[in-house]
Amino acid sequence: MIENSTTFDIAAILALGLSGFLVVYSHLLYPLILKVISKKESRNGAVHEPDNSAQEFNADQLPRITIVIPAYNEEASIAQKICNLSALDYPGDRFDVIIHCDGCTDKTFEIAEATLATAVCRSLNISLVNAHQNIGKIAVLNRTVPKARGDIIAFSDVSALLSINALKRLALNYRNKDVGIVAGTYDFFDLQNSDEQSYWQYQRNIKIGEQKLGALIGCHGAFYSIRKELFSPLAPDTINDDFMIPMSIQQNGFKGVYDRDIIALELESSNRDQDYKRRIRISRGNIQQVLRLLPLLHPKFGGLAFSFLSTKVLRALTPILLILCLVSSVMLAMSKAPLFQITGLLSLTAQLTLYSLTLLHAIYPKRFGSGPVSKLAYLVRGHLAGLAGWGSYLFGQGKGTAWNKTPRPEQSRSFYIPQSVQFSKRLFDVSASLAGLLALLPLFPLIALLIRLDSPGPALFRQKRVGLATADQTQFFEMVKFRTMRTDAEKKTGAVWAQKNDPRVTRIGRFLRKTRIDELPQLWNVLKGDMSLIGPRPERPELYGKLEKAVPFFAERNFGVRPGITGPAQIFNGYDATIEDVRNKAAWDHSYALQLSDVKSWVSVDLEILFKTVGVIVGRRGQ
Repeated sequence: MIENSTTFDIAAILALGLSGFLVVYSHLLYPLILKVISKKESRNGAVHEPDNSAQEFNADQLPRITIVIPAYNEEASIAQKICNLSALDYPGDRFDVIIHCDGCTDKTFEIAEATLATAVCRSLNISLVNAHQNIGKIAVLNRTVPKARGDIIAFSDVSALLSINALKRLALNYRNKDVGIVAGTYDFFDLQNSDEQSYWQYQRNIKIGEQKLGALIGCHGAFYSIRKELFSPLAPDTINDDFMIPMSIQQNGFKGVYDRDIIALELESSNRDQDYKRRIRISRGNIQQVLRLLPLLHPKFGGLAFSFLSTKVLRALTPILLILCLVSSVMLAMSKAPLFQITGLLSLTAQLTLYSLTLLHAIYPKRFGSGPVSKLAYLVRGHLAGLAGWGSYLFGQGKGTAWNKTPRPEQSRSFYIPQSVQFSKRLFDVSASLAGLLALLPLFPLIALLIRLDSPGPALFRQKRVGLATADQTQFFEMVKFRTMRTDAEKKTGAVWAQKNDPRVTRIGRFLRKTRIDELPQLWNVLKGDMSLIGPRPERPELYGKLEKAVPFFAERNFGVRPGITGPAQIFNGYDATIEDVRNKAAWDHSYALQLSDVKSWVSVDLEILFKTVGVIVGRRGQ
């Protein structure tokens, strides 16, 4: 059965087996192993549980606690947070609060001042800092913690309310001198998505198992605490302080405690769009954490090393492992050895079925309800966010120090594009670009050779373009395509539009432009998340400012929509030669965005554009 197999086939089957096993292990087998180990540890009396002793402290025995709360544009929640702090069951002279308003542009500081002046909150020992420059959460922590008076430093989010017993529980657990971190459980006030509810229950069960194993794998930023003496300043580009701080402390030999009696209740509702963005951020943080905490994998750390490998390391790698599963299945399906070919076909069928069900759920969410398909879709959507996180981390996006607060739906200028459309569109982009690159990659060296033979210079042309815009920022990326002009094309003129029968275009370049083959390398930009297959044409930053002044609402064409390799403006308007062309292009782009109101409409318009794009290529109507 395998007599026709090659080394390539064997490598593919090994890659499929290993990647598939690791994905199943991290999601299913590891939680089961935790249950078995924790039961065994319980019987042996070696469980690391929170201190549930009923013994009370005398007031002078209670540790001094400082709660540090960085805040950025929290006018909707700051009053409730301060009132919640005033209700905590802990002597007022043994805890204080530092609220650092980090360059807020709303009324957070004014509302906080007014709340502190009320009779209920007047007795609170709160230091209210109004910083005019936004420096970011990590910089706030690095500045604030060393100046805090408490022996215990607790970190909390403005949007999370704390259980009344939270500080008493901290004090109880810190009686053990070996404990360096104490964290609470995280819950939602209003979480209507049953899939997200299942996800958080799954995470809590893992936390419980890891606690019994003596391994606290990170905390949730809503509320966690440390001994002040163990704090070390964080690197300025740290993404997740609530992971790096606890893990670094445990790396130095101190224990972590997950106390389920401490509850941090999240007030802000979470919609799918916010959840997706949060998971991209978590993915970026996971990659950074794995790279910076590799020494924790040493066997000397025991359960901590085991849990770190099984959760954060493998979860960070899961998007890559899933791609490896897909690619190795395709390669096996093309094998000449029957056994390998059948294995590849079965694996490929299973994976494509999973992704198809995910896409169907995005198109018909009500029909699938909250059953198994819905939960699978939630899982796949999470790993798609993980893949976006890889692209964001590797290519330098999201590494700034300032806050990048996710806007609420009503604040976003891309509100008319539902999250289900964004997810489905991105899933299609990743699948199609990956398939296109695999199919066309053998042609790339031939095209590159023809370009080099026709004119001196590199085969690929790279240029900075304007990408996706949100209410908070506009992204820039480096677009890559096959070179079609002389290398000195803009040496004398600077940035100018391409023209019909442009003399700067080379002979092979003219053919590549006519057939749009020069755009093929942009499939890599699509896979990375810089672009989409269909969307507005990415503009050059040098021309963007001029066009924004000359064409009303020109900048809005990129809000919520990634630039595309093709799109209605590229098909019906061609290349820009005049300002009037740009006006027409902007109108086409706005029209396209408005048709992304639901998944069915998106599928219809994108299929039409793809069909007409094929016509442009076959008819060589490019310019």
